[in-house]
Amino acid sequence: MRKEALSKETFFLCLACVLSNVSYYPALVSSGMGRIFAIAIWIFLAITLLFRGVCFVSSSFFHAHLLLYFMVTLNTVITSVVNDVNAFYNHFFPVVTISTIILIVAIRYGLNFKTVDLKRICVSYYITTSIMAIPLFAFYLRGSDFSSSVYGYVFGKNEMAVMLMCSLIIGLVLYEADNRLKRVFKIVSILFLLIDILYLRCRSSFLGVAFLLGSISIYSNKMTQKLRIAVVFGLLVVSLYFIANLESFETFLNQIIYAGRDSSDMSSLASGRDLQVKWGINAFLNSPIWGYGVGPSLDCFYVSAIVSYGLLAWPLIAMALLPVIWSCINLKNGKKEDICFFIVAVSMFLVSLFEEQAPFGPGSRCYILWLMWGILLQINSRGSIVQIITKK
Repeated sequence: MRKEALSKETFFLCLACVLSNVSYYPALVSSGMGRIFAIAIWIFLAITLLFRGVCFVSSSFFHAHLLLYFMVTLNTVITSVVNDVNAFYNHFFPVVTISTIILIVAIRYGLNFKTVDLKRICVSYYITTSIMAIPLFAFYLRGSDFSSSVYGYVFGKNEMAVMLMCSLIIGLVLYEADNRLKRVFKIVSILFLLIDILYLRCRSSFLGVAFLLGSISIYSNKMTQKLRIAVVFGLLVVSLYFIANLESFETFLNQIIYAGRDSSDMSSLASGRDLQVKWGINAFLNSPIWGYGVGPSLDCFYVSAIVSYGLLAWPLIAMALLPVIWSCINLKNGKKEDICFFIVAVSMFLVSLFEEQAPFGPGSRCYILWLMWGILLQINSRGSIVQIITKK
């Protein structure tokens, strides 16, 4: 069967994924230019929309997102005035703006997209991060001391771990290896992705991987026979190994899961997040209506949001939860792309419990969530789109 030709829109979004991912490579991140470059790519695509015409989308979720963004902007003005600070430079407004831009780019570029276009874009994300995983391990992670709570890699450790986690989800669910070379690449790349995630020791990404494996087990009837066998066999081998080597299991817990921290000290295990949450709740109670406009860095999106905005944080929190709600509703379709997005969205929600700017940032780190969502919204709303201005 002849494959459909690659459209210009698909090519540009694939290229944006490749460049965005490469910009998060440690050598660029350490220079301070990587994140700026990644953001610039999406702003450039947004500018090109001025030459592509205008379209309206009937999706109520897209309209809800735009309304909530307007409310977040208004609430940022309010908390800035009340607290006499510039809240537009807080931890949230810049990354929410970038995510909204990416969503709009996905909606407009994906005007005529089909499922195959979404898969091609996701596969470009997967292939790029998979190739990056090899030098990341060889030059930055290999030889890391697991017995220490000091990480061997510090250039956006959690950012890289979340990107690798999303790549793993796409690789296992959407990437179809239809020849021997692709199958070898898939096996090798997934191994490196898993190894890098373990070495990075980002425990929020561990939750995403665990959710991925659980979801594959539940929706195994939608997966290929080989994938089901591989996942079950892999889990069986790991379980038997740990049963036969209890010391290895303790090492895995203490050095990987606990990241070299004292297992008897909850605050140490949580990297101080429990103290941050307690402080954040007390700060919210001291200023529950307007918040502080600009709060200190707290490793929990929801707590940090209410510290900065108070009760005015509800549109921000609702924006973060919209993709999760949509993915749960559309899961009944049972398509692989819907299952993949569901796993990505819920995994990002789990990450947001332990990271401050997820599922929006920092930078454009979480762009794949908003890019996938925009394209899926477009595909699902195709019958009700009205394009009022067309490109000449």
